[in-house]
Amino acid sequence: MRKVIPSIIFLLLFQAGAFAIQPEKHILDNGLTLIIKEAPGTGLVAINTFIDASSLNESKKTAGMASMVGSMLQEGTKNRSAEALAEELENVGAALGVENSSDYTGVSYLSLSDNFELGLDILSDILINAAFPEKELNKQKEDAVAAIKQIDDHPNVLILDEVLGLLYQNHPYGFRAKQKIPNIKRFSRKDLVKFYNNYYIPSNMVVSIVGDINIDQIIKLSKTYFVFNRAGGRKKITKTPKIPVKNRSKTIKKSDLKASWLEISYLATPIESPDYPALKVLANILGSGMSSRLFVEIREKEALVYSIGSFFPSMKQKSNFTIYAVCSPDNLAKVKSMIFTEIKKIKSKKVSQSELQRAQNYLNGKFIISHQSLLRQAWYLGWFEAMGVGYQMDQVYKKDIDSVSADDILRVAKKYLNKHCMVILGPK
Repeated sequence: MRKVIPSIIFLLLFQAGAFAIQPEKHILDNGLTLIIKEAPGTGLVAINTFIDASSLNESKKTAGMASMVGSMLQEGTKNRSAEALAEELENVGAALGVENSSDYTGVSYLSLSDNFELGLDILSDILINAAFPEKELNKQKEDAVAAIKQIDDHPNVLILDEVLGLLYQNHPYGFRAKQKIPNIKRFSRKDLVKFYNNYYIPSNMVVSIVGDINIDQIIKLSKTYFVFNRAGGRKKITKTPKIPVKNRSKTIKKSDLKASWLEISYLATPIESPDYPALKVLANILGSGMSSRLFVEIREKEALVYSIGSFFPSMKQKSNFTIYAVCSPDNLAKVKSMIFTEIKKIKSKKVSQSELQRAQNYLNGKFIISHQSLLRQAWYLGWFEAMGVGYQMDQVYKKDIDSVSADDILRVAKKYLNKHCMVILGPK
């Protein structure tokens, strides 16, 4: 009979293996940051590149620019057509991807370690020599506009776009999707090249590499491939989101809906804040999983919702603590009332030790298990560094979560769950 390893033992064993070899940080002479971790015996290499080029570099007139530039990165360079790039990757079974975030643009590469140098060649070519062909740009613009227009057909996406627009007024995090359509249609190749030249510079990049490679070899090859011929001229958005002085609300009615969607959002903290771990745990206690308070009280006991929960994204600037629910229109008023009752409870009385422990175990287990993928190991190291908290956070995240106390949960609940923005989306 096969012996079953208890999950907690598995997590401990995996954690010991995943974090045994320590990563190293090296900054090249041109300012590019390298985070490198050897993973001998895997036969693979994963590279994640984070560029400080996002909505935080945009104004209302340029909103959508960062994602448009990101969408063009795989459409060819001065040295490779899009077809040649795809064929080169296919020939060695490698994978290339682009991620557009509110805080960065990411480019990833995964292949056999034998093809590591090819990965550096391709990535550096994309980051230094992107061509932005006019024909592909027009197609990407059409696709982007079509995708935005489809948001109306996805209530969960539409309501989040609306509530963030209310919460982040006059800040890039709150630029509405539909507001970007005129910009996208207007963007020229010259506009994209200018943005690319301004922000795709070595001092603006973190390259994280994990795999069956040698650190000295990586540094040597990186100096050879990541040679930029531009200094850039980047400007940062300096203003930060402001907490609403009063509650804001909005109701949207659509004839094609049968259920009602509700989202309540509070302005919270950036990832670098000391309160960040406590808010992560608070969001889990309040609305993550079948043991959370919102699920137990509103769905399990009262059967008033189809789905309910809360989340707290990790962001460079002030993030949002958001609660959502989907229910029958007849139950909406009661659901809304019960949500605010649960918020009042968690602000007035300390959570139990068992609740706290459950949330901590869940967050830590999810974090550790996500490191099974080599690509995610590279992603976390680079992401933490690019987000401004340092790659070492990958080592101390679990400790930070474990250090959260019931007093911390009560304190951050009182501090942040006050003035809210609320959007109700339902049938006419």
